Amino acid sequence: MKEFRATLKRIATLFAPFKRHLVVILLFLAVAEFLGLASPFLLGKLVNGLQSHKPFNDLLVLGALMLASWLTELIVMVSKDVYEFKHVAWQVNTHLTDLTIKKILTLSIGQHKSQHSGLTQSVVSQGQNAVRELVWLTLFVALPLMARLIVVTAAIFWVQHFAGSIILGGVIAYGVISFREQQKVWPKVKKVNDKNHRSNKHFSEILRNTSLIQVNSQERRMAAEHGKGLKEVSTESQNLWIEYAHRNVPRYVLPYLLRFVVLMIAIQSVYGGRHPFGDLVVLVYWTNQVTSELWMIGRLQRQWIDLSVNMKKYFAILDIEPMVKVVQNPVRMEGLKGRIEFRDVVFAYPTTRYIEDDRKDKDAELEEVVSHGPALRSVSFVIEQGESVAFVGASGAGKSTIISLLLRGYDPDEGQILVDTHDLRLVDLKRFREQVGLVEQNVVLLDKSLRDNILFGLNGRAKDVTEERLDDLARSSAIDQFRHRLTKGWDTRIGENGVELSGGERQRVGIARALIKDPAVLVLDEATSSLDAVNEHLIKEAVRTASKGRTTIIIAHRLSTVRDVDKIFVMNKGQIVATGRHEVLYRECEIYRELVEKQLFAV
Repeated sequence: MKEFRATLKRIATLFAPFKRHLVVILLFLAVAEFLGLASPFLLGKLVNGLQSHKPFNDLLVLGALMLASWLTELIVMVSKDVYEFKHVAWQVNTHLTDLTIKKILTLSIGQHKSQHSGLTQSVVSQGQNAVRELVWLTLFVALPLMARLIVVTAAIFWVQHFAGSIILGGVIAYGVISFREQQKVWPKVKKVNDKNHRSNKHFSEILRNTSLIQVNSQERRMAAEHGKGLKEVSTESQNLWIEYAHRNVPRYVLPYLLRFVVLMIAIQSVYGGRHPFGDLVVLVYWTNQVTSELWMIGRLQRQWIDLSVNMKKYFAILDIEPMVKVVQNPVRMEGLKGRIEFRDVVFAYPTTRYIEDDRKDKDAELEEVVSHGPALRSVSFVIEQGESVAFVGASGAGKSTIISLLLRGYDPDEGQILVDTHDLRLVDLKRFREQVGLVEQNVVLLDKSLRDNILFGLNGRAKDVTEERLDDLARSSAIDQFRHRLTKGWDTRIGENGVELSGGERQRVGIARALIKDPAVLVLDEATSSLDAVNEHLIKEAVRTASKGRTTIIIAHRLSTVRDVDKIFVMNKGQIVATGRHEVLYRECEIYRELVEKQLFAV
C-alpha cells in the first residue's frame, strides 16, 4: 500500500502542469456517470408504469427522458474527448519526452559511458508508455470505476437495504483479495520485467552492430540468442499469468454469487409485494453494473502491476543525481586562455550504473564494471597557455582518463583541476566546453548533412559561418579531398554515424568540427589514427597551423604526431613518470624508449 501511494504521488507530481485540465475531464466523467445511472432508474419507472397501466403519454415522457439521458451522455463524452485531445493527450507525451531528455542530458558523460544505451532506451521507452497508460487508467478508468461502485452501491442500498449491504460486503471482500494477490505477484512480475529489459538491450546490440555480425557470419547465432531470450521472457510471463488466473478463481466467482444473491433478494421482495416489479429490474441492472466493475478491477490490477514495475526503473532515472554538478553562479570564462593544471589528482572509475540490474546470478556478474584500482594516482602537471603537449603510454596508462577529467566527464576523487587558475568544478561547464575543441578516435556523427555535423558545436554562431569559411576549413582539414563526390555539397546527408563516409573521412569531419569553433584548447585523442600517410600529413599541417596561439593536447600512438610538441608526458600505470621533449626522453626515459623501440609509435 505504501508503494501504491508513493506511485500515485509521483504521478501527481509529473502531471501537475495539467491539473486544471484533468479536473475538467473528471467533471465530464462525473456527469456522464450520473447520466448512466439515470437511464436504468427511468427504465424501472417505465416497467412500473406498464404494470400499473399508467396513461400512455406518461410512459412516452419516461421514454423521452431516457432518450434525452442517452443523448446527453453522448454529448458529454464527445465533449470530454475533444477537450482531452485539445489540452492533454498530445501535450502529455511532449511533456514527458521533454522531461526525460532534459534529465538524461543533466547526467555526466561518465554516467552515460558506464550505462548501456540499449538498456536506457528500453527503460525510458517502456517507462514513459507506462506512465501515460497508468495515468489514463487511473484518471479515466479506475477513478470513474470507483465512483461508479460507490454511487451504484449507494443507489442499491437506497432501493433495498439488505441488497445494498450484500453488495458493499462483496466489494470490500473483492478489494482485500485483490490487494493480497498483488503483493504476491509483484516480485515475480518484476523479475520478468528485468529479463524483458535485457532482451531489449540485446536487440539494441543487434541493430547497432549489424555489419559486425554479418562480417563475422554470426547471423544465426545472434538471432538464436535473441530468440532464446524472448522465449524465456514469454514462457515466464505466460506461466506467471496462468498461475495468477488459477489462483484468482474464487475472486472471479464472487461477482456471480453477488448477482445471484441480489437477484434472489429482489425476487423475494417483489413476490412478497414489498417492491414493484420495476424495482427488480433496477436492482438487477445496477447489480450487473457493480459486478461488471469488479471484473474490470481484476483486469485493471494486472495492468497496474505491469505498468508499475515498468515505471519503477523509469522513476529511478528521473531521481538519479548527476555525478558532475555545476555550482550556482559559476565562473563564466568568456575568454579562456588555456592554462591547465592538475594538482595531485587521484581518480578511480565508478563501479555502479544508474540503472541497476537486480539479478543475483552469474550473468549479472559479467556486467559489473571491472575496476583495478585508481586510473590516476596523484597526477600533477602544468600546461601553459599556448603550449602543445602530448600524453604517451601503453594502453591503460591513463591518457584518455586525463581528457575525460579535463572535459569534466567525471570529477576527481582527490586533488584539483585548474583552468586559468579556476577550479574546474566552479566553472560554467557549458561555456567552458564551448571553448574546447575535441577530436576523438571514433568520431560521432549525426544522420544529418555534412554542414550540420561541422557546425554542430557552434550553437547560435552557426548562422554566421559563410561559405568561404567552410571552403577554407575544407582545405585545412583535407575535406576537399572527397568533396567532389558529395552530390549536394555541404548539404549532403552522410547517414547514421557518417556511414556514407570512410573512416578517414569521418575523422576529417571531426577535425573540421573542432577547428571551426576556434577553440582556446584543442584536444586530439588519436585524431589521425584512421588516416593514410598522405592525409595524415595534410592534417598534421592543419593542426600545426591551428595550434598556433592555442593550447593543444595530443594523445597519439604515432611518433610523427608528437615528436615536435613542446612537451611530452610519459604515463605508466596511472602516473606521469617522465616529462620532456622527444630527444631527451628517448635518451633518458627507459619506458619512452621501449615504447618507440617496440613500435607502439610508428616512426
